[in-house]
Amino acid sequence: MKEKRNLSYYVWLAHRISGVILVLYLFAHLWTLSAALAGEKSFDQTLQVFDNPVVRFFELILVAVVVFHTLNGLRLICLDLLPALPQEALSYTVIIITVLAALASVPFFF
Repeated sequence: MKEKRNLSYYVWLAHRISGVILVLYLFAHLWTLSAALAGEKSFDQTLQVFDNPVVRFFELILVAVVVFHTLNGLRLICLDLLPALPQEALSYTVIIITVLAALASVPFFF
């Protein structure tokens, strides 16, 4: 029998996935910064790789991931401290603010 999953399950899953994405980004960020240790020319070449629309799109996605993960973490803290809060309404709030933050960030990337 297939179990019906509610919004909380998908927000839980998205929180775990966003955490993994942030850890992977951390390693990529450290790799990029390590190019600075190899010299200015090496660092400039590495930065040129990131100067294209595809990478800028993924940077925009990264903004959404960071905002979602942060807000959802705060939502979880609130639910731990005040379990009577409306969980579904908070989940929708996190999603809406994440989408708005990503949309507001578009001019900075393109």
